Amino acid sequence: MSPAPFMIVIGIVRLQAFVVWTRRRTEAGRTPLLALEVVSSPSERAAVYAMFAVVALEGALNFSVPLYIQIIQGRTPIETAIAMMPFNLTVFFTAMLIIKLYDKLAPQQIGRWGFVLCTIALLWLAWVVRNEWSAPVVMIELIVFGIGQGSLVTLLFNVLVTASPKELAGDVGSLRGTTNNLAAAVGTAFSGALLVGLLSAFILASLGQHPELKAELQSQVDLDNNITFVSNERLLTALERTNVSPEHIREAVRINEEGRLRALKIGLLVMAALSLLAIFPASRLPNYRPGEIPANLIEVARLIAEGFASGFDGAVVVQGTDTIEESAFLLDLLVDSDKPVVVTGAMRGADAPGAEGPANLLSAAIVAASPQSRGLGTLVVLNYDIHAARFVQKSHTALPSAFLSPLVGPIGTLIERQPRFHAQVKRNPTLSTAEGSPAPVALVKVAMGDDGRLLGSLPGLGYPGVVLEGMGAGHVPAEVAPLVGDLAVKIPVVLASRAMTGHVFTQTYGYPGAEIDLIKRGVVPSGYLSGLKARLLLGLVLRSARGAASIPEAFAPYR
Repeated sequence: MSPAPFMIVIGIVRLQAFVVWTRRRTEAGRTPLLALEVVSSPSERAAVYAMFAVVALEGALNFSVPLYIQIIQGRTPIETAIAMMPFNLTVFFTAMLIIKLYDKLAPQQIGRWGFVLCTIALLWLAWVVRNEWSAPVVMIELIVFGIGQGSLVTLLFNVLVTASPKELAGDVGSLRGTTNNLAAAVGTAFSGALLVGLLSAFILASLGQHPELKAELQSQVDLDNNITFVSNERLLTALERTNVSPEHIREAVRINEEGRLRALKIGLLVMAALSLLAIFPASRLPNYRPGEIPANLIEVARLIAEGFASGFDGAVVVQGTDTIEESAFLLDLLVDSDKPVVVTGAMRGADAPGAEGPANLLSAAIVAASPQSRGLGTLVVLNYDIHAARFVQKSHTALPSAFLSPLVGPIGTLIERQPRFHAQVKRNPTLSTAEGSPAPVALVKVAMGDDGRLLGSLPGLGYPGVVLEGMGAGHVPAEVAPLVGDLAVKIPVVLASRAMTGHVFTQTYGYPGAEIDLIKRGVVPSGYLSGLKARLLLGLVLRSARGAASIPEAFAPYR
């Protein structure tokens, strides 16, 4: 029996022992050989599992196919390398070109389709392969497999690199190298043990159906230990040196040829099954493209919830300031806990004079650790001010004091490194993260003289809903009102104000295009939520189980 399975099991046990040893070393304050932070999140672990599967599959194929080309077809090593060239070139060019799809497809989509292509190619190979590898249909499937492999190799490494801080770049490289080496060794060993084992089983089973042939061969050859992959010519030459009859020699060659092919087919099917299973870790890869912050924040909300469940008392989220008001509100909607979530950033770069980043980070940590911050929802802390997520807005492009809460002002301030709250806010209902990122809702600002032609095109563009930023307290030009009504019949329309702050009216003005008229036409007022925040809430509601029917209820707490 091949020692490969035992070596694989021993390797798994040693890997687990290494992880335990590394954790203990880290807890003792000593530098680990590998920082386990590089696999701390589900998406990072999924990338490692998927990378292992990719490299193991490539190792198995790069063992199996050259074995058959060189031994079965009797090709030279150079001819074998040339025969494998289309596959290897496909992997190379796909790995370089796949990055052009990163702004169009999420890693999860690329990962799934990569393994789907590998699975289809392996299944098709198992169906069509014969003893001639230069057949066009076989080469086509090798190229398809190469496309899947090439797309996955680059993608999975990029996921690991982008998910880890820069200071862990060395650990990421080490993890990648270790994973590649281990997976290639396991894939090759597993493939070799599987194919030889299958070949032995098939040949012995076939000989069992020909007892006279088995007895004659057994007297000449040790069948229990000498069954391996050989070409027909080599087998024929070896048997002709024995006393085996010509008839039995021909039958032995036929059995050998049939056994090799059956072993290969089943080996390819096993590889296809492993590729199919690898779709599951690929489904845990990030489901957002570069710049798709909402999807990323869904994962952040889940991680925060996991942290709170494991005993953390607060969470600090650091990001760029461009979208802080949206990010904070989204987390306010998604994190169902009375423990504080604090979002912060910096208006000045770290190398700029007067950079306030460190002070903001310290302030955010102080607020997150304070028991007074519990039950207030997500907070935004910058420039020593504490804002509630639902009220805060960015009001300036450059000043450190850019963040304001125009409707109510900051609910607190940091004084002498202590949060001083002078207002309390009631937590509003939260939504589940299970439905995924918000639906892609349109945001349209109404201007003086606007004829509303953009509104009619929104359903055709695929938008499932729209937030309309009306003038003043929620008004549109009279000639636009019928268009708004027609649109509200097709998709949900939420009415916000383009003014910096204040509520959308509901019962003051009734002329055509005013709030009473628009509400009668089917729009839902956003209350005091800005258009940016109303868009996020509407997007989450449309993703929920109740969908559009729950929109008025979802916006009611903000009136």
